[in-house]
This record gives sequence, structure tokens and C-alpha cells, in this order.
Amino acid sequence: MKRGLYFVLIAGGLFSACAAPVRHADRPECEAIRGALDVGSGSTKAMVARVDTCKETILEVIDPGPNETFHAKLLFKEGLVSGSVGPALSAEVRTSGLAAIQQLVERAKRSGASTLVGVATAVFREAINGKEFIQEVNARTGARIRVISQQEEAELGVRSAVAVVAVDLSQVVVWDIGGASMQISAWNPTRGKFMTSLNRFASGPMRAAVIRQVQGKKSAEAGTSPNPMGRKDAAKAIELAGIQARRLVADAFINGVRGREWLGIGGVHALSICELLQGQSAADCSYTLEELEARLLELSELTDRQLIEGGHVGAIEYARGAVTNAALVCGFMKALGIKQVRTLDVSLVQGVLVHERIAGS
Repeated sequence: MKRGLYFVLIAGGLFSACAAPVRHADRPECEAIRGALDVGSGSTKAMVARVDTCKETILEVIDPGPNETFHAKLLFKEGLVSGSVGPALSAEVRTSGLAAIQQLVERAKRSGASTLVGVATAVFREAINGKEFIQEVNARTGARIRVISQQEEAELGVRSAVAVVAVDLSQVVVWDIGGASMQISAWNPTRGKFMTSLNRFASGPMRAAVIRQVQGKKSAEAGTSPNPMGRKDAAKAIELAGIQARRLVADAFINGVRGREWLGIGGVHALSICELLQGQSAADCSYTLEELEARLLELSELTDRQLIEGGHVGAIEYARGAVTNAALVCGFMKALGIKQVRTLDVSLVQGVLVHERIAGS
């Protein structure tokens, strides 16, 4: 199975919006050019920036530049194969993944990155050879990537989210959905720490659950598509997601964040949902529950090919999960009382760049 590569724009800096004037650190010894990688279950993002290591802020994004891209679509989650002792990354996905990450690292070095750090997330926690693969990547590229816990992933998501929007942390909830994990995070000012709700019911598991439980099909392998779902099955998919939301997210967490603004990050919000709704980038995307549900039911009648030809998704890999992604978000919004989501075009790279415990390690 061959893996296609392409790139997607990521922009922003931690705790500071990207400003037109070039800024410098107060102390020259605090300034460095760093590269960062976010190696996820369905895609790998990269960024090179000048950072103030003392204040842990981004001064200037060097790469990607305006209207440029720095992203490789690598379906590590779909490259998992079953084994006697647990799931493992296939030889094929390891080979294609290593080659693609090498390209990202080489570009980052050409852009002036003096150090290159990164994090690997859900699929590498799940695969029995996930850490081994990341060690191989580090040995071949010279990067310093490590597999992080889901709790660290949640906190990095918040750090990255506040990079592109000036908000009071006590007034927002950051909702990150990827291919294999979901993190919902909020700052608790009273306790002085993050509240998190962590689960693994993300894009891939939702699509598989719809195929098996809603459509009654036996096979839900990586290449299997649930489309066209039809309005009846789409409504059932929303209900299925709602059941999972009520099971996975504690009432105490939801009660603790009532009245806050919900910020969506990660591939499901920033790419899949926004593409379905309006074909625009996450930077311009905000949606209500009513808007998402209406669009979901409309597009549920389309095949993968029709979704692509209609400009609703950009590639066949995205088409397979596009409608179930929308059902996942819609079901959680209904069950948890979320009326509106504003998406941010960020990944974990912004947080990685400046979080000294990771970047400086």
C-alpha cells in the first residue's frame, strides 16, 4: 500500500500571535532557531521558528512561510497489523514513514534549525514497536523525538492553542481530536493545574464502530469506507457518538467548564470538519451544532468519489472518514451540551518548539 505525501500550512506561536515586525529576545543567548515535529497517527506536522528559550515564546515562524506548507500525510494508524503479542506498525508503513520524516527533517535543517525536537502520539503508544520505530527515526535523522503520554499530549495541545488566540485560559476548553485519540483540556485556576478528559474514541475508532455497529458489516479494515451512509445511518452514528461521549466524559468535568468557549484543534476539527462545512482553512472556521448536523445529513448521501468531486474533501483517505468524523463531533456536541466550536489551525508543534522540558531536553 503506497502512501501519498503532501503538505499543509501550520502557523502560529505560543502565547504570541504571529506579528509582522520581527522580534528579538531581550538577551541574545536566549534566542535560537528550532525545528519541531508532531508525529501523529494520521499525519506528521513540522515547523521551524526563532524562539526565546528564556521566555518560552515564538518570535518568528521561519518555515512554513506565508501560503506555504510543511506537513506529510502518513497513515500510521492504518499501518497497524495484528500480532500475537499486540498491534505493530507494518514494515511498509515504517519504510514509507521513515522516508517522509527524513524529508521533513532535511527541509527543517535547510531552513536553519539548529536543533530538531518532536513528539509522537497515540499510535506509537499503542504499537508494540512504536518506540523502536521512533528510536530508528532519531538515529537516521538526528532528530530528538519521543513518544509522549496522552496527558502530555493534552497539555501540549493547550499550549499550542493559545499560540494563535489571545484568551483567558480559564475561559476556554481545548478539544483535540486526531486519528487515534481525543483530549479535552481546560485550565483550573483554583487548583492551578489542567483538568483533562482523555479517551481513544477518535476518528479511526469512530469509523470502525459505524461500519460494524451501525451498518452491520464484518470488516472495518483501514481501506473500508462507510459511504454513502444515508440519513438514517448518519443519525444512528450521531447517537452512537453521543453514547460514547456520556460514557467517556465525566459529568464533573463538563460541569466544571460550563459557559466556556470550545476551541477545536487537531485533524478532525481543523481539516476534516472545516473542509466539509466550507472548504476553508481552520483559521476561518467556526460552526454551531445545528450547522454541522445539517451539513452532515446532506453529505451522508454521497459516495467517496462524490465527496471528492464536489470539493468536500481533498483525497480518498479523507473521504472515507469525513462523514463519520462529522458524526463523531456532532454526537459529542449534543451529548455534552456544546453549542459552538471555533477551530484553530494548530498542531502540537507550537507547544513543542517552546516547551523547555521537551525542546530543551
